[in-house]
Amino acid sequence: MAQEDTLEPTDEPYHDYWTKLGRLIHYHSLVEALVISGIHHFAEVTSGIGNAIAPGLRADGAKSALLRVLETSRNGAIAERLASPLTQFGVINTTRNNLVHWGALRDGDTGFLVTNAKRVIPSSLKEFRVSLRDLDAMHLDLYRIGVHLMCEIRGETLDEWAEVLAGPWLYKPAQRHRPNRPKRSKRSRSSKSPTHPPKSSPP
Repeated sequence: MAQEDTLEPTDEPYHDYWTKLGRLIHYHSLVEALVISGIHHFAEVTSGIGNAIAPGLRADGAKSALLRVLETSRNGAIAERLASPLTQFGVINTTRNNLVHWGALRDGDTGFLVTNAKRVIPSSLKEFRVSLRDLDAMHLDLYRIGVHLMCEIRGETLDEWAEVLAGPWLYKPAQRHRPNRPKRSKRSRSSKSPTHPPKSSPP
């Protein structure tokens, strides 16, 4: 086991990373619960009945289910207002899942490399980088997403939250890409053996 795998929570450089990751996971779970509450509210069912009908909903499934409920219950205006927050929640959910399941290794002073290298064959390899600033941005975006959901569920306006909700989303995800690998050198055509035997000359 590598030395980095045995670090304690108070050790650097991971102390700030683990603290911010824990906060991100916590706020993600709160927003996930709000999305599920929104499903029950707009479907006009109790939480008990809602959970019995669709048990174990997670972020992606809950997000899609909420939009379907809104569209089929004549709440199209609410669906439009929540489209952007729910899209951003999906973006953050993907990064959150990658961080939790793939882990991260230090990559520079403040950056961390997230890769599935230990889980897949080389052709399926993906990696991206995340910084402490990214974790802060996702946390703040989740807070704003939660405000959007809470106001719609309670039937409140967003006026008093205008200052908090102003501006674009803060988290911009890094592109997941396959790492560059050195290309194999091509043999020159002259070194290749002929694919067909030479034609024999007539007698």
